[in-house]
Amino acid sequence: MKNGHASLMIVALAVSAVSASAFQTPEKRAEGQKAVTQETQDKASLWMKHKLVATQKILDGMTRGDFEEIAKNAESMQVMGFLEGWVRADVEGYKPQLLAFDHANAAIVRAAKEKNLDGVTIAYTQLAITCVQCHKIVRDKPIQ
Repeated sequence: MKNGHASLMIVALAVSAVSASAFQTPEKRAEGQKAVTQETQDKASLWMKHKLVATQKILDGMTRGDFEEIAKNAESMQVMGFLEGWVRADVEGYKPQLLAFDHANAAIVRAAKEKNLDGVTIAYTQLAITCVQCHKIVRDKPIQ
């Protein structure tokens, strides 16, 4: 149980460290970025809400050691990530982030099926980093 608590502390610290780097002015983020339509933003927002719920359920499963819950929600994120990829396909820099997200998510599924909480925790940390990095790219795109 101590390993589980330590692992969750590592996740929290990693997410905090990455989040700190995300603070930039909107002007700085908007420089050189392709415009995104409001319709595209709305569609992507729908998938992001579902992915957020799934990541919260994965974290809940991690805290309880519920590997079935972890795997189920990571697998649903694979589908959501695929669908969201169609919506944001034209956003510059998005595809590499989606690929990193897919790899981290697949690692969560693998580790959950192996009942490896430390593996899930590391993969979840990687997933959180990909989320933050991707949002740095797409968050403040100018809307047409």
